[in-house]
Amino acid sequence: MKRFLPIAVIFLLCSSSGGLIAWDYAPIQISLVPGLVLPFGTSDAGIALGPIGNISGRIDLAQAAGVFNIARDIRGLQVAGVFNIASEGMSGIQAAGVFNTSEDRQTFLQLAGVFNIAAALQGSQISGIFNIAGNATGSQIAPIFNIAGDVSGFQLGLVNIAGRMNGIQIGLVNFSSNGVLEFSADWEQQSGYLRESLKTGNSYIFAIYSVAAPENELFRIPDNTVISAGLGTRFGESRKLFIDLSVSASQAVGNDLERFVDAWTFSGGLEPKNVLAPWPTLDAALSLSLGIVHVTAGLRSEISLASVPNLPSSIAKGWSYSDIWFGESFTAWTKWYIGVSL
Repeated sequence: MKRFLPIAVIFLLCSSSGGLIAWDYAPIQISLVPGLVLPFGTSDAGIALGPIGNISGRIDLAQAAGVFNIARDIRGLQVAGVFNIASEGMSGIQAAGVFNTSEDRQTFLQLAGVFNIAAALQGSQISGIFNIAGNATGSQIAPIFNIAGDVSGFQLGLVNIAGRMNGIQIGLVNFSSNGVLEFSADWEQQSGYLRESLKTGNSYIFAIYSVAAPENELFRIPDNTVISAGLGTRFGESRKLFIDLSVSASQAVGNDLERFVDAWTFSGGLEPKNVLAPWPTLDAALSLSLGIVHVTAGLRSEISLASVPNLPSSIAKGWSYSDIWFGESFTAWTKWYIGVSL
């Protein structure tokens, strides 16, 4: 008889506490098995605990189980070994070994080994494979893909898909309604350089990658070839008239292509620092959309810094401007160019 006394005391305490607040509410709810709880008949709780799983109404503080949690409304924390489901509302944190799903309200943080799904996100989703959300304010981080409605924040993954993106997408493939994914070619009359570029991202911020060479050396010898990588932003409507501003770090390949490749692939005892000799490049371009083709005219400035004079003579052409800013002497060589993009 004595062995059952502690259980009876816990049962009476839970029952009496529930009665002081409301018959269907308990400060602490314990699931013996999913669907069978102490105090009997309670749905809503402050804290719900279960060795296997919890099936509850509203939870005000925390719901924790070894396998799964299901709640109508969470205002706090859901933690489970396999999955969590908030069927109507989620204002807090979900953490599970496999997946989390939530509806309505605001989800602050979802952590899962495989995937997260939220009707609306105001915080972060972090998973082992993918994340899906409605409109999101915050971040989505997953190694494979992220999908969301309008996003204010950033997405980090192999593939990122959003409605309107007010922030940054970092990945191999990025899509959004205001996205930028363009291939372009332009020609500088003063230097005789032809440049091919890829822009990927969105109108707020996009990445730009370029390769350029003199028109008589293109696809033949690398001596004067220049590669660049940087970031830019767009003002205006991509379907009409717009201005792109960008800043890049440029680098000459040089006359030893094999050494250059070995350094960037950490081969032959070389590292990138053995060939690294960058200089800043500033770009301002005005483009007019003619259907799927954009016609562009722009100005490009290559900056030669006195402390690191890496700019090749083949690039140092155009209108020059020399000055000292912030204690650094420099000469900017500016050239105009024309081009097209798709």
